[in-house]
Amino acid sequence: MVCKSTRVSETTKRLNILVGILRAGGDTMGTVKPAYIKNIAIELLKKYPDVFTGNFDENKKLVEELTNIKSKIVRNRVAGYITRKVNRGWKNV
Repeated sequence: MVCKSTRVSETTKRLNILVGILRAGGDTMGTVKPAYIKNIAIELLKKYPDVFTGNFDENKKLVEELTNIKSKIVRNRVAGYITRKVNRGWKNV
């Protein structure tokens, strides 16, 4: 039988390890993209299937030319999502 203090110390060790990982920025999971970013990216891939490449910088310029997105952050997230899809073979959505 495991005593109560042993369970508490094991739980405390686990929590300390997790806190250390989060403080170090070593998050094990990525962030989820909002639906509007995915929708814009998929629509662009459907309209212009042969234009986008696996290069983020080229896709960033193309998204700027093909859309009227004023926000730099949103534009980069759309370009990044497109780059990821192209690199994974989702060119013809």
